[in-house]
Amino acid sequence: MPELIRTSHSTARQLISCPRKVFFEKKLRLYPVNGSIAMRYGSAFHVGMEAYYKGGKNLLKAIEAVADYWRRPTVQIFNDDYRNLESLIASLTLYHEQYQHDGETVAGIPENKLIMHISLTDEEKHHYGDIEIDFVAVIDLLLNIDGMRWIVDFKTTSVDLAYMASRMKKMSQLMGYQFVSQANFEDVNGCMVYYHQLKASKSRKTGLYGETKTDFMKFPMIFNNHDYSDWRKYVIWSAFNLKKAEDCGYPPNFNSCYEFNSQCPYLSLCDYPKWDEEKFKQMEGFVIVPDEREAAQ
Repeated sequence: MPELIRTSHSTARQLISCPRKVFFEKKLRLYPVNGSIAMRYGSAFHVGMEAYYKGGKNLLKAIEAVADYWRRPTVQIFNDDYRNLESLIASLTLYHEQYQHDGETVAGIPENKLIMHISLTDEEKHHYGDIEIDFVAVIDLLLNIDGMRWIVDFKTTSVDLAYMASRMKKMSQLMGYQFVSQANFEDVNGCMVYYHQLKASKSRKTGLYGETKTDFMKFPMIFNNHDYSDWRKYVIWSAFNLKKAEDCGYPPNFNSCYEFNSQCPYLSLCDYPKWDEEKFKQMEGFVIVPDEREAAQ
């Protein structure tokens, strides 16, 4: 019987960075106690936009959803900067003012996690062994936009949106969203990315942030059969290496220990003289962060 391997875009990306990070984050759910405010803002914007569209472009529902999310207790510590609840509500309000009359309606609300099953050909089994893959994707929304059905992903950034969109043209995450959605729903044209930029500069004299720049852009992405073929090869290769990493005890990638002006937050765990999972969970500077989408299922 084939061995089933479950993977996702985030797992594949983390595996390339460092197999041991996969173990700490995906297996132990262990994260640094100081979280990323950029990630928190992005997650909150996702929550707000989902509530906005599911409520029929209801701004009040969006604001209520982000306020509830932002005030919810967290196990990680987040230090607000210009990315805070006030700027979040202002961004949602501006989005509503600009796009409330666009021809968009909800076409479907996917489950928390969708799965695309991949079976290998005989030739692929010759290279990778007798395995099968469940590729997992978390889908935000299905929208009808001017008569066409799109899978929608919301992305937040501080960089200019045209530059951001140019970097995403071959992003495996967006490919996965389209292909998984097309395997689960009918008539999905592609992935529509809703970009949101929020940016502010910090004064060297006062240490305070100046006026924020807020921008939005909707960018369609349609991937073809050639893209699917390459993406499928990547997923199989990544799943195979994920299994090998597990079999080998998740070895570290020392090339990722130090990057420009920073070091891996898990370096202290790797340097600990004894491999002790229970000790890792109790070490100062780290917390266990539950998977909210798993808890919602």
